Amino acid sequence: MRWFREHVDPTLFEQYFVLFDESGVTRRPCDLFLDFSYRLTGLSAIFQDEAATKKKYLLSSEYHRLHIAGSEAFCVGIGVMDRLPVVPVNVENNPDYGRTLYQSGSFTDYGTKQDYSIPKLQEYLARNDVEVSRALWQTLCQVKPEVLQARYRPNARAEFRSAPSQLVHHLRKAAWIPDRDGIFHKQAGISRDRLREDFPWENANCWLTAIEFGKAAMHIEAEAKAREAQRESAATTLGIPVELADELGTLSPDELRQLVLKVKSHRHRQFPVRRPSNPERRITQVAGAANDAPDIEYGKPRRRVRTTNRETKIAARQYLIDLYTNDDDELVCQICEEVMPFKLRNGAYYFETVEFLDLEREHRENYLALCPTCSAKFNYADATTDEELLESTLRVENDTVSVSLAHEEGTIRFVETHLIDLRAVLGVTAEV
Repeated sequence: MRWFREHVDPTLFEQYFVLFDESGVTRRPCDLFLDFSYRLTGLSAIFQDEAATKKKYLLSSEYHRLHIAGSEAFCVGIGVMDRLPVVPVNVENNPDYGRTLYQSGSFTDYGTKQDYSIPKLQEYLARNDVEVSRALWQTLCQVKPEVLQARYRPNARAEFRSAPSQLVHHLRKAAWIPDRDGIFHKQAGISRDRLREDFPWENANCWLTAIEFGKAAMHIEAEAKAREAQRESAATTLGIPVELADELGTLSPDELRQLVLKVKSHRHRQFPVRRPSNPERRITQVAGAANDAPDIEYGKPRRRVRTTNRETKIAARQYLIDLYTNDDDELVCQICEEVMPFKLRNGAYYFETVEFLDLEREHRENYLALCPTCSAKFNYADATTDEELLESTLRVENDTVSVSLAHEEGTIRFVETHLIDLRAVLGVTAEV
């Protein structure tokens, strides 16, 4: 080995049986290859099915176990294979020959025809074997940059034309690169972060660039980033959270159109605003009227029937119409805040006058203007007690009273005048 380092002439040993294979048989260096104990080359998978006449053998691991410095370099230097060979091939078989490489003119001794590939490359690429792919990968990490290109010129007067070599063309066509889950991909469809960890990222010779590694994956990633930016921009423009923008994206054009119409309709619908010019005087007046309000009475048939609320409900109806008709002449429900769903033959909105709290006297202020649906929910699916409604009405500061209807949380909204009147009534009721 010392003599070899000084003279560096591999031809001196290439025809001599100077090395052992793993079975202990002496072999010529050119009949042996490295793998496993030395480093993972994948060549065992390449040569395990080779015919006997072309068979190569695994170099004995004893050389590695003896820890002889430079033994691996010596073995490779005298001809032991550590990668697949890249050889010249006929440039006329290159897919780019007719449209890119070829140029007219007599081919002379000064002409150039260069192209390269790996023997049996297409067969290896079709194997879908991680170790075979490893052998190809390790080889490609070490090839010279010039084998990545085919070059042609017919004579010294012509210019060189170049194109990807047949080696590169074959590598681009096949799905031969395994990802971390063992799935094989074409070179363009896998990204670096999905590449197996034991496939080293070596691109000093630009072979990964030449085969366009990750090109499609990068394009997909770029499109994904563009979509994300567009998604965020749309959400920002609309002034809504990104998640809501995503929900809108699932709607059909007709559904979006209907939604926009509904939003526009709701946007222009104003909840009425009613403020007394003199709240103190109004409270005094309402309290006085509340003191004179009739007690609730019931008839005495077989079932208990209320007999005193008819006139109060009539008065409450006009009272509520005055308070809850907005500037667009629309009567609005106090719970859903939507316009009442339909009008009667006389053109007036249909709504239901619903008693709010269970009091001992008749008070028009103790009624709500509700649409049929909200009326049914309030009468038959209200989980809020009278005590909770009363406390909320007396304490609320934003004109809305919280209520639980049909297993959903909601609010009852009051115009300021109505709330002032109702509190005045409740103050009198409490004194009584």
